[in-house]
Amino acid sequence: MSKVQFPVLCLQLEILPKEMHDPMIFALPNRTRFRLLDFPVHLPLELLGVDSVLLVLECMLLEYKVVLQSRDYNVVSMCVLALSSLLYPLEYLFPIIPLLPSFMNGAEQLLLAPTPFVIGIPSTFFLCRGIDKVPPDIVLVDLDSNEVGIKVPLNFTLPKIPDAERALLQVPFDQCQALSGAAYSSSRISSSNKLLYVADKNVKPADDIDTDVMDVAIRVAMVKFFNSPNVLGNFQEHTRTLRLFPRPVVALLSDSFIRSRKNPSDFVRELAKTQAVEYFAEWCINPKNEAFLRVQNGVVDPAAIGDKARWFADELKPVVFEVYPPNSSLAAAWNAITVEISEHRETDESDDSSPDEASSCSSSLSSISDLMFESPVQDFNPLEEFGRGPAPISHINDVYREPLRLELPGCDELSSLPDSAHSSNLSSPSSVSASNMDSETDFAKLAENLALKNNLDVSRLSGYK
Repeated sequence: MSKVQFPVLCLQLEILPKEMHDPMIFALPNRTRFRLLDFPVHLPLELLGVDSVLLVLECMLLEYKVVLQSRDYNVVSMCVLALSSLLYPLEYLFPIIPLLPSFMNGAEQLLLAPTPFVIGIPSTFFLCRGIDKVPPDIVLVDLDSNEVGIKVPLNFTLPKIPDAERALLQVPFDQCQALSGAAYSSSRISSSNKLLYVADKNVKPADDIDTDVMDVAIRVAMVKFFNSPNVLGNFQEHTRTLRLFPRPVVALLSDSFIRSRKNPSDFVRELAKTQAVEYFAEWCINPKNEAFLRVQNGVVDPAAIGDKARWFADELKPVVFEVYPPNSSLAAAWNAITVEISEHRETDESDDSSPDEASSCSSSLSSISDLMFESPVQDFNPLEEFGRGPAPISHINDVYREPLRLELPGCDELSSLPDSAHSSNLSSPSSVSASNMDSETDFAKLAENLALKNNLDVSRLSGYK
């Protein structure tokens, strides 16, 4: 029986009409592309720099205890995830905690664990837990001050990555750091002076820098580093498969592997002893992701190996889901408001500045400011607007009344909605006479309603009427 191929699906979620906002696409890359990462991989390079990032990666590869701290919870969480994802095709097999809360009972005990780990903590963690001295076997990385603290014995030196292999990482990392720095600096410059700044500094504007392509380039550099002849090149030639099922068991011939390196270093010797390399030997028998094989064969185009949906969504069959109703008038109302706001701004700009200055200012408006409009809510009184007054306690239905009209902001036309049977039966508060307010009959009706809601026997209350 032959296998039937079925199309791979992606979700196309239309939160707003297409005239107002592009649909959101949810799709996962296949096994020939990098795994999806929904956080910036280049963030550690921006915060720490190339040398510090390489030092932290060395500590993680050699299974040291690494702790990252920052005042920003989001930053420290994403840096922990980004650094651990850079180890691909290797995998970090020890605990990874993006953010360890300061006020969790016994949180400081995790730092005394005998196994390696990568943990993110707030900058006030040690102060809140009453820790005066950091344990000596922990590599403390301060993301705010760009400092990496390593406390090692006097007779011990951390094995360094060889210079030739270090250059494979440092060159692309320097390029990505320069681009990310240019994006950050140019984003702080107004659009009217951006072209002049770029001409002077010889950098690209922030709009021309694609961070997704930058992240793919960083991940490609890491794969090339691991595949270099002096690190893990021709790795599978020095493995022996002992068992395939139910779980592969592979043995690494360490001596043969080290002798096959052209320039064996202490870093490679220590790396070959780690559990990540041992697991990589078993994982290579049936890899769940084959992107590193394509990089080894020279495929480095982000369109071919990228993890974002924009590079492969056109190859998938979309499943369209509309959140808004099909006959919604939201698009027409939105367009009417947008046109009115743009006309109002053009009028104000023409009064305050010349036509040339107005055109330059209108082109630099942000998308958020374009969608904002002023609403006259300061003089709004709900009691006066809807004619509400004191009502008897029996009229429970008067607590809420659905609106009978739909008013579009900025428009004078009113669209009447069809009256429902429920709304037609509602009586206005003015129709209730003052003599019937809070009477015994009203209290009896209220008691019946409450009894029905609580599934009580109404006959018990008949004697009180």
